[in-house]
Amino acid sequence: MNKVRLQDMTWKEVEQKVGEGVTVIVPFGSQEQHGPQTPMGDFTICERVARAAAEQTGAVVAPVVPFGYSEYFKSYPGTISVRATTMAAVLEDYVDCLVGQGFERIVFFNGHGGNAGLLDHLCRRIRAERGLRIPVVSPLAFRGQELTKRLYGEATDAIGHGGEPLTSLQMYLNPGLERLDLAVPGRAHEFHGLKVRGVNQVDFQGTPVQISFNYDEITDPSGVIGDARQATADKGQALFKAMVEGCAAFLEWFKDVPASDGRP
Repeated sequence: MNKVRLQDMTWKEVEQKVGEGVTVIVPFGSQEQHGPQTPMGDFTICERVARAAAEQTGAVVAPVVPFGYSEYFKSYPGTISVRATTMAAVLEDYVDCLVGQGFERIVFFNGHGGNAGLLDHLCRRIRAERGLRIPVVSPLAFRGQELTKRLYGEATDAIGHGGEPLTSLQMYLNPGLERLDLAVPGRAHEFHGLKVRGVNQVDFQGTPVQISFNYDEITDPSGVIGDARQATADKGQALFKAMVEGCAAFLEWFKDVPASDGRP
């Protein structure tokens, strides 16, 4: 049996992996709303990608962190958001344990864009203090423009938070959990007359300005931007394949890159 998850191994098996110098992946994402039709735990997708990429490359996967910084989704029932300082502390403790046990190569797999800012700060601090370089891989970014066009054509309005591609991925990876009977299309609203960019910016006279608003201030009550009614398990399979291939290719490349400057 080819075990790739630390949680499935005995400590002696993990010790052997340390001795082999393998890369350890730490996957995480969020527990937040993805429209009324899609399961909230997007961290499950990140963990599945990590497992598949590890099987192809010889890496191992640490237990998934099932939450992230999702402050702007807290009004939706079921959302679990932790403070940026809490998330950073959890991941730093992860690094302390893994490095202390002998792992020399660590890669973060981040499934939630809201974690990006704190990850940049954390990884730069770890590099400055420990000399350890930890890449942050966003698996969904490997879907690429070519694949997106092939799957959705000109219907790019299907893509957005609460729409696609998360619903297709969940349909493929966790069939039966989705509720397409509840799916509705949605779009971002203006914020007091200004066009919204993402979850923290508006367009003011052609210039982006950051404003901290909550998601329910810029969407319909459904919390949807996009259209999940176009979701299919086949699309999810194609997306998952591209994500795994991209992540596995990166892990192979990283094997030949110095992960540390040799600092004790």
